[in-house]
Amino acid sequence: MTKRTITNMKPFANAEGKKVWFAYPRFTKGEASIVYHAGGKLFLHTLADGPTKQVSTDAKADYRYPHGEATPN
Repeated sequence: MTKRTITNMKPFANAEGKKVWFAYPRFTKGEASIVYHAGGKLFLHTLADGPTKQVSTDAKADYRYPHGEATPN
């Protein structure tokens, strides 16, 4: 089994330092992006070129448990 190591760690969320709850990060299928919950919304961060975009569309939905299987690209 190959041991995974993070060699280029960098922050990609909350650059403003706001008091927002961040949780449940998951790699999407193929590990090209990370999907995570922040402040009641769902976000997708693309690893190759770095943009982060909000992908949640329903303000009343509970996005605390994303798994990435059907995450928009």
